Amino acid sequence: MQIGIHDLLHIEYREGKIKLFSWIKGSPDYQHKGSHFDNPLIHQEIENALIPLLEKGIRQKLQIYEDSALVNYRFQASIKVGGSETLPILNDVNQRKRELLLQRVQAYIEDKLEGQSYPTDPLESFFLSQHLVDPQLFPDMDTAFIMHVYELVMKRNKGNKTKMYDHRSQFIRAFSQWAESVFLPFYFHNGKPKWGRAEYTIKEGIDLTAMEPQQMELVLQTAILIIKYEPNYSRQNGLDLLERLKELGITQAVKVFKEGSGTLPAEDIHYKDEQIECQAHDVFSIITIRIKEECADSYAKGLDFICRLLEKGFFRSCQIKLKSQAKNIVSVPGLAKSQTHRFFANALQYEELHPKGELIKKIVTPAQAWIETKKWASRQGYPIN
Repeated sequence: MQIGIHDLLHIEYREGKIKLFSWIKGSPDYQHKGSHFDNPLIHQEIENALIPLLEKGIRQKLQIYEDSALVNYRFQASIKVGGSETLPILNDVNQRKRELLLQRVQAYIEDKLEGQSYPTDPLESFFLSQHLVDPQLFPDMDTAFIMHVYELVMKRNKGNKTKMYDHRSQFIRAFSQWAESVFLPFYFHNGKPKWGRAEYTIKEGIDLTAMEPQQMELVLQTAILIIKYEPNYSRQNGLDLLERLKELGITQAVKVFKEGSGTLPAEDIHYKDEQIECQAHDVFSIITIRIKEECADSYAKGLDFICRLLEKGFFRSCQIKLKSQAKNIVSVPGLAKSQTHRFFANALQYEELHPKGELIKKIVTPAQAWIETKKWASRQGYPIN
């Protein structure tokens, strides 16, 4: 699914030095110590005289590589002279290559994802994910289609957790780069501090009623994927995207903060009676349990609620926030005395709940708490299998 390699040429000229880049954020691929001029070109001369000459020369070179895999279907060129802003030289699209690439993408989806059930290669997802969010390849974004393809890839590779993680990371990276390079610059100014996180401020005069809903939905889904599946140090990136959507007045972003993704039915994420109240947040992987009556029935209902969530695909490395009068703990060295720990320690006090051990074992994966609890319970003589 790679129609070509290089798609960019960036030129920088300053005090006689010429630098050429094939990747805007990388080191220069070529440097030349040229002539230094006492009277540098002004902005108008760059636009009216220099850029047309460069465009003509670059287009002539592109014609030589028109059928070569060396150049991608699109090719952009830009220039920066001295301390001036970066100016575009050309944005060329090879329509023949573009159509061929579209055919390859469609054939891959139909043959490898929809037509087969075999695992796929993460490198294929690297290219596929970038193509799906390429505005020049797919100018009319269809977020439902993009997420459908993503889910197909996850389904094909669910038998291998390591590969599944690699595939998911490729999609999240492509979605994130699209959000940073296409979506956010359209609506926000980026302060770009030397250190720390980017500082975004909403642009003046933005018509919020004319926002593209497909783009908004993809940003929302990207934020959810980052928060749910990326390492903790990347989680803030997802939260930042949600904050940007909130600033744009997107009510779905506010709802995600409060209630979760909305993909699970209301009856699966909330349960309440006179003994217990349970609430689940699938984006932050948090289950809040309030024990109103300290009894075996309350904890049985809590365990059943959690297990039903897991069967619906809730993230297994979840955290439990417990509101309970009971303060039981399991004295196991190295086992953090968290609220998750306390919930299961409380439940273990009721012998009639011990047969639920096999279900409990699926839940407390974060610190392998159940493994240690099982060892402790065995030493105490509890019949937990």
